[in-house]
Amino acid sequence: MVRAARNALMNAATTYTCRITPLGEGGIGIVALWGPGAAALLERFFAGSGGRSASELRPGQLAHGHVRRDGRTLDEVILARIASPFPGLPEPYFEVNSHGGVAAVRAVQTCFEEAGAEPIQWEKLFEDPAGGALSPAGIRMSARRELPRAPTRLAATMLLHQEAGALARELARIENLSRSGASGRAREALDALLSTWPLGRALLDPPRVALLGPPNAGKSTLFNALLDEERVIVHHEPGTTRDVIVETVSIRGVPFDLMDAAGIRRPEDEVEREAVRRARALAGKCEVALVVFDVREGFPADLGALPRGIRIIPVANKIDLLSGPRASDGEPGTVRISARERTNLTELEDALLEPYRDIVGPCRRGGPVVFSEDMRVALARAAHHGGLRFSGGGESRL
Repeated sequence: MVRAARNALMNAATTYTCRITPLGEGGIGIVALWGPGAAALLERFFAGSGGRSASELRPGQLAHGHVRRDGRTLDEVILARIASPFPGLPEPYFEVNSHGGVAAVRAVQTCFEEAGAEPIQWEKLFEDPAGGALSPAGIRMSARRELPRAPTRLAATMLLHQEAGALARELARIENLSRSGASGRAREALDALLSTWPLGRALLDPPRVALLGPPNAGKSTLFNALLDEERVIVHHEPGTTRDVIVETVSIRGVPFDLMDAAGIRRPEDEVEREAVRRARALAGKCEVALVVFDVREGFPADLGALPRGIRIIPVANKIDLLSGPRASDGEPGTVRISARERTNLTELEDALLEPYRDIVGPCRRGGPVVFSEDMRVALARAAHHGGLRFSGGGESRL
């Protein structure tokens, strides 16, 4: 069925291109090119070291060189000709391994597209197989679909482990426990598997983290410290940040979308009033709020009510300026830092990672992780009803 779907999708006379790795943290980006005109197209742009050309490559061979256009080098690359990874794809199949960053990968793919290769989304090469989201084939397909958008190495590693069978093996183990009469152990294992969902979701859909608090508390300085890059203007006068700024940061492999907005205080003018309104609205769109305040002044009393269900981490900043008694932190779980000196940022990272603390280690080691909503729903239904057959159509009962 998968072969038939791909054959219907692919025109044997057309050359196709797509990006098969995520734009983001990874050091290498891969652009695939396949079809009858692939080698000729590469001849126009690939300059192999020692004069080696794409048409000379046989399946399994590599060539080092550069992708050049109009006399300008777009990137240094490794060109690989490999056997088609999927049945039904027109031959020959090439992968251009680029390592010049997001801009270079985009430039290489755009070059191929403008030369006549038809762009296609990697996800369209997959069709959900019979058996459902929890079947071994379904898990493999889901992992391959998600891989191009994995924002961090840990996310990509997790998907590769699941594609290789980590989740399917655990489901088979739970199913065998159920069939052998060990219902208690099967339920415990199923609950443990469901507990991996928060990390699986976070790795592919980064939790949104709002930096909130009074003006001049050091939110923008903390924003830069967490990114380890100067991406926002930091100024000693209150009220510098007026627009919401969003950046994705990887904290030990777990991605977070950091959102910095205006400080919350009594507005002094219409522009400030709008910025404060945006900050409060931002809190309603986030899963986590870092409430940043000056350790000498204490937790802000005029912060106002934050949305229910949001996880709040109080952050007492500027401990480097303490010279005498400090104000009470006022909130349990407060993390005391100096954003300017980057003191205790590890403790703040620990607080952000707390919901995933017991899951990240097993995930790195190749353990099973539930990474899609369809999987979570199917597992939750099985946990509720006691149906523990995951590999095909029916269910067994505990």
